Amino acid sequence: MALEDRTEAATPKRREDARKRGMVARSPELGPAVVFLVGLLMLKMLGPKLMEAAAAVARACLGRANSALEPNSAQLLLSHSFIHTAKALAPMLAALAVVALLIGAAQTGLLLTFNTLSPDWSRINPLKGFTRLFSFHGLIDLVRSLLKVSIIGVICYLFARSTWSAVMSLSQYGLQIGLANAAQITSTLMLRVGIAIAVLAVLDYAAQRWQYERNLRMTKQEVREEMRQLEGDPVIRSYVRRRHREMGRRRMMDAVPKATAVVTNPVHVAVALRYERGQMPAPMVVAKGARLLAERIKEVAREHGVPIVEDPPLARALYKTVDVGEFIPPHLYRAVAEILAFVYRLSESARRYSPTEVLTNKQGGERG
Repeated sequence: MALEDRTEAATPKRREDARKRGMVARSPELGPAVVFLVGLLMLKMLGPKLMEAAAAVARACLGRANSALEPNSAQLLLSHSFIHTAKALAPMLAALAVVALLIGAAQTGLLLTFNTLSPDWSRINPLKGFTRLFSFHGLIDLVRSLLKVSIIGVICYLFARSTWSAVMSLSQYGLQIGLANAAQITSTLMLRVGIAIAVLAVLDYAAQRWQYERNLRMTKQEVREEMRQLEGDPVIRSYVRRRHREMGRRRMMDAVPKATAVVTNPVHVAVALRYERGQMPAPMVVAKGARLLAERIKEVAREHGVPIVEDPPLARALYKTVDVGEFIPPHLYRAVAEILAFVYRLSESARRYSPTEVLTNKQGGERG
């Protein structure tokens, strides 16, 4: 599929699937480059101590070599040299190992996968190997390698030209001073090369990251297919949502007969409230609806003798701010208390007739 068609950013699922397959953005040159540079810096700082340790090992080995020969003298000499050398180099090697692990974790995170270890027979196919060698990516890799070699060669040439006289004069010094100057010149050259390699490795990682993101991009059809796999078929989702709405409405209708009162905005909105003194901290909305559903709520309320009170402002406020199953907010306590007080007075003083609907008007008269 052409990359031009992949205009959508990769979804989290696609990234996770690619990560499980071992596909991550990483530069194989960044780790060795940083380790090489850190190793040079540590050698520059710890060089004198390492030289002292090497001299101590040499003196100890020569002292043992001048001693009387024993049957196991050669083995003892080698083991002694190895132990002292390992003790001198262990801190630096441990630090370099930690740096290598940190660089790997910074590129790929904590990734453990065995997919990359499974055999891929296409890689040993001569025809495909020949195709990869002369492909566009192969050409890019060749140009990138030649560019790196050229940059490092230029750095070495410029450094050699600037230090040629100092190198030629090394023979005029004594052994100790000549070796120290040679070590200084060599360490400076290696440090410059190490910095160049590290910078090139960082640029290579940026290029690998860009290529990785480009390869992960998806087409609009792939995004739709993935959403369909994650959420199911749209027809089924629509059916499930419809069933959930029907079940919710059925539960609301079952709660209306137990309501204490129904507050309406005469035609458009109906909200059923339930309150049991001493058992509930505040009145609760047990059902609400608009238009046809509001008419159905009022119809059920009439069938079961639940008082219906018209209060448009309160009905709209309850409908917009309180969900079914929630207690009313404190700022509506006073208005709802007036409705409930009216309903209680109505039920106590008008038992001779049992009105199921009373219309009230806040501006025009007294409730009850």
